[in-house]
Amino acid sequence: MVKDINTNTLGVGSFGSRVVMNGVYYVVLNLPSYGTELWRSDGTAAGTRIVKDINPGTGSSSPGRLTVIGSTLFFVADDRVKGAELWRTDGTEAGTVMVKDIRTGSDSADPQNLTVMGSTLYFSARDSAAGRELWKSDGTEAGTVMVKDIRPGSDFSDPTNFEVVGTTLFFRADDGTNGNELWKSDGSEAGTVMVKDIDTRVGYGSEPGELTAD
Repeated sequence: MVKDINTNTLGVGSFGSRVVMNGVYYVVLNLPSYGTELWRSDGTAAGTRIVKDINPGTGSSSPGRLTVIGSTLFFVADDRVKGAELWRTDGTEAGTVMVKDIRTGSDSADPQNLTVMGSTLYFSARDSAAGRELWKSDGTEAGTVMVKDIRPGSDFSDPTNFEVVGTTLFFRADDGTNGNELWKSDGSEAGTVMVKDIDTRVGYGSEPGELTAD
């Protein structure tokens, strides 16, 4: 045992998402004293600690979708003030911050499909005006932007099934006209386009799934 994190006799409530970054193990733990939060361990008792109590006290921020780019760990968490938003950490408490309040106020942007292409994080999220669309982040607030409003307005294009091939991100999306079809993006608005309208019936899509790169 590296450390008795929960010193009562019940043990740790549950283990969640986990990744390794720079030789340090990051894991989401649920404990009565902290709720569900992000922890780190270097394999020693002294080096095993909570990264940050994002929702202070016994409440939970419920971190998830842990994704590493270099020396930055991205994840989704809910501080119970801004809703479920994109966060990042360098492993320190001070360096654990919300990247951007994408959907302003207490509503959640709920970033999903976190995917790395190059040094950029791609994901789907919804802001206060658009539905769920394709976003990207370089880890800064200014560099966290919608790539393209594929289905303009408040309706969702709902990008999903992300797969990277070289410098191209493939995914499934619905532009509201052609149904769910195969799309691709190079990270620019102009370079985010439907690959082909495979099912040409109006309002129907080919529903591509299980995208895999070889």
